[in-house]
Amino acid sequence: MEVGFVGLGGVIAPKRARVSAVSGYRRECARRPRRKVRLAESVSSDEGKVFAESSKEVVNAISDEEISEGDHLQQKGFKQWRYRVFFGLYASYVVYALTRATFTFISPTLQKQRLLSLAEIGAVASAFPMMYGGSKLISGFIADNVSPRLVLGSGMILTGLANVGLALASGFRGFGMTWALNGLVQGVGAGAVARVLTMWYTRKERGFWWAFWSTSSNFGGFLAPLVCGFLVSNFQWQAGALFPGIGAIVLGFLMIPWLRDEPEDLGYTIEHDPKGSSSNSRPAEGDEKDSYFKLLVERVLFNKTLWFLAISNCFIYFLRSGMRSWHHFYLADTQNIRVAEAAYRVSGMEIGGLLGTFSSGVFSDKVKGSRIPVMLVYLAGLAVTILFVAVFPKTTPLVDSVAISMLGFFVNGPQCLLGLVAAESVDRRIVATATGILGWISYLGAAISGYPISLFVNKMGWNAYLALLLGSTLGSALFLLPVWYLATHKR
Repeated sequence: MEVGFVGLGGVIAPKRARVSAVSGYRRECARRPRRKVRLAESVSSDEGKVFAESSKEVVNAISDEEISEGDHLQQKGFKQWRYRVFFGLYASYVVYALTRATFTFISPTLQKQRLLSLAEIGAVASAFPMMYGGSKLISGFIADNVSPRLVLGSGMILTGLANVGLALASGFRGFGMTWALNGLVQGVGAGAVARVLTMWYTRKERGFWWAFWSTSSNFGGFLAPLVCGFLVSNFQWQAGALFPGIGAIVLGFLMIPWLRDEPEDLGYTIEHDPKGSSSNSRPAEGDEKDSYFKLLVERVLFNKTLWFLAISNCFIYFLRSGMRSWHHFYLADTQNIRVAEAAYRVSGMEIGGLLGTFSSGVFSDKVKGSRIPVMLVYLAGLAVTILFVAVFPKTTPLVDSVAISMLGFFVNGPQCLLGLVAAESVDRRIVATATGILGWISYLGAAISGYPISLFVNKMGWNAYLALLLGSTLGSALFLLPVWYLATHKR
């Protein structure tokens, strides 16, 4: 009598191809426990007994060496796929960061050639964040209902087309419309990446890989002035947007077949989280049929943790954007130095931010994924640094550079981890939606860091600026405390 394994689609003879049969069974049926068999509907009860006995005999007949070799090959293939997926995500977001900065580095030439006035350049530049915040919200819904690799690749193609359109544009309206369009499609990247990362990496290692990916934004921002500056200097201003746009289109088409949404697409399965440690674990079998609307209402809109994180992140973005926009003015006024020199000193904030982003993820993994205490430590360091700047407003250039680097270090750590904690606080099927809501509220903080700060400074001086930074630091920490309580109480 011939007996077949469910899922193999073939017949296994008692002594033929035992290794390939069982390794195939383990690969194709990875979601079922090893040695657990299921009977085909066409097999009778008597035949089922023979089937179970034959299955057990086949499995037990394999030598330990054969099992070990199969495990090793399967593990090696899984690791190779994880590196491949991560490389694709990192490279993709570097391109996203590069193509969102092209207008910044072609605009001086546009002004010089009198294609746009300074006021018009400011208006065009403001169109991007206005569209970007809303885009992150909408794209989160899309990425949770469509293949995230398709969303990520399509977004790159569209941002490439927007940059090509920027190179072909003319006049204030033309530049404004194409740059606003770029902001609209740029928001799809982060949500899609967040969903893929949470599928491929477990909680105990996710901090490292999330932080590593977060540095792609810094790396893309570092490349932007080099690439665009070279193209504009050696060709025309159009090249500064055209070639990055073409590169984004090509990479977008390549990334769609290169990436995979989750390990299950390849027959692999991983244990994401310890039981009860996070709602981010794989849903129970009975919950798989939950509608997207039900998940949105129950696990996002009524998720207290997510809203506390969003408000905390709003304070963080206010801090980060405020320091980027105003700290060089603060240095120029309080120390009577040229704005160019002040801007040079403030550039150290990006270096400190890169280190803070990466180290926060590593530290949070070292404490077994307890990320809230790590963020509170970083915020305490930020508060101490702000107080140091306030007490010692006039120091040496070296001390200034170190203090500014520390500001970047301590503010970027929580910014990185807040997005990760938000992704881990919801069901993995709606990660992109959650990060989209978080990003939308966060950019409200960035939006109010410009004009309102200028009003405070004009009326009360630069001490008001430092007071706002310190108050925002305390506000961010305050809204993290309930999240910490909810996490410990749940455990």
